[in-house]
Order: sequence, then C-alpha cells, then structure tokens
Amino acid sequence: MCRSDLTITKECFELLSLIAIASEDGVYRFCEPGVIAMIFPQISSFPDGSRCLELATHLMQLLVNKLRVDGMTVEKLQGMTSMVTSLARLFAVLHTTVKFESLHMLTALLSQKESPLHDALRSMPSTIWKSQIRVGITAILQNRVVSSEKLHALLLAECMMAILGENWLSEDYKFPDDQNMMPVDKFVLLVLESARIEVAVLLNELAYLKYESSKNSQKDDAISQKERNLAILFH
Repeated sequence: MCRSDLTITKECFELLSLIAIASEDGVYRFCEPGVIAMIFPQISSFPDGSRCLELATHLMQLLVNKLRVDGMTVEKLQGMTSMVTSLARLFAVLHTTVKFESLHMLTALLSQKESPLHDALRSMPSTIWKSQIRVGITAILQNRVVSSEKLHALLLAECMMAILGENWLSEDYKFPDDQNMMPVDKFVLLVLESARIEVAVLLNELAYLKYESSKNSQKDDAISQKERNLAILFH
C-alpha cells in the first residue's frame, strides 16, 4: 500500500472513529450488513506500528466496548460475526501488540453468557475463524508472555468450547494460507499443561498474598481477583 493510500485510509478511520463515538445510534451503524466485513479485513495488511493500524484497532475497541448484542436483529448479528472473524484473523497472523489487543477483544465478545452472538457464530458455514483462534492461542501459550496474557488465551479457549462444544479442542482444522497448524493431540496437551502451570503459579501467589494479608488483617482485592482467575483455570 503506497503512502498516499495510507494517508487516505488514515483519514477514513479517523472519520469512522468520530462516527462511532458521536451517538449510540452511530456505533450500531457499523453492524449494518456488509459494513464491518468491508472495513476490517484489510487491517492485517497495514504496516506494523502505522497510524492506520493504530486507528483501526482503536475503532475495533470502541465497537467492542459500546455494542450490546442483546436485542440485535439477525442482520446486525451478522455484522458482529464479521467482527469476530476479522479479529480472529488479526489474532492468528499478527505478531505485534495488536495480537494481544485482538485477544482481549475476542475474550470480551465471546465471554458473554447466553449471548445471541453465540448462536450466530454456531450457524456460520465457514470454519476458518475457528482454526485462526486455535493458531493464535497456540502462539500465546507457546511463547514467553506474561501470565495474564496466557490466562486470557485459556479463557478464550474455554469460551470457544462453551460456544462450539468440547470438540473444538480436539477437532482437526485446517489453517488457510497454507500455514501448518499444531497437531491436535499436541494442542490439547499444550492447553492442559499451560492450565496446570498457571494454576500452580496462582496458588503460590495466593498463598503469599493471604500470608501477607493475615498480618494486616485485610483481604486485598488482588486476592479476590486471583481467586476468580483460579476458578477460570480450573473450569
């Protein structure tokens, strides 16, 4: 993409962000059929660190934070599924901070219980997004990243199983663009081993925090948060 094209694209995303924050009605315009599918698939082609990539990611975050799927029409839910598939691709193919931001947005969207979005995702004919999320989770769990990001990746895996059933964990998907995926048996072991390690880390942290709080006769908010995280990992 040439410099002039990037300049025009940057200005477009700045305008779209203004529309998204202008009113509640404005943000829901993005869920009209075809809008999200038109805007976001090109994000992964933006240069790393570019203003275009930053603005596009910011727009995604605005939509994730503002949109509520309850009561959405079938047509607008299709727009939401386009957002999930766009985020899944970013999560799979990018190796920048946007990968982690995509992980957080996917977790926020998919962790809503009994969401109409879940039904819309189940009815999608394409399975590419399912495999892309697997690839992204694999990359997070295989690499040296902070524990909180691994927790997010494991939570996303739990969300995928809640939506698609436990078979998602063990089904043999093919990844697009001729990229190889980790074999299913190794992926299952990676998820289980990562959960085991994170449980051990959290238990040690909890033991230390509770020892410290017992001396001060206080129960810190950090303890409650780590207990919730521990419950997620066991689940």
